[in-house]
Amino acid sequence: VMDAIPGLESPYDRAYYSGIAWERRAKASWASQERVSGGYVHDWIIRALKFFEEAERLRLPGDDSAILRWNACVRFLERHEELAPVIETAPAPDLLE
Repeated sequence: VMDAIPGLESPYDRAYYSGIAWERRAKASWASQERVSGGYVHDWIIRALKFFEEAERLRLPGDDSAILRWNACVRFLERHEELAPVIETAPAPDLLE
């Protein structure tokens, strides 16, 4: 999925769909039976937030999609207070795309 993002036409699409990809990676990893470190999930949600912020700046008037996704990420972090930034030095787990 992430390999296709650079080929998207507009900067908005690249930012918005990058945010979607990181958000989904984080939430799927958190929900899976083989959870990766909560630190990685936290960091991936933060990446999504940054992409949604960029998309919000680039959006067309009236398109609130990036704002709504940003809010969903914030609510996810609020519901999962046990998530914290990565503080370990091990490499990120290798996930299938």
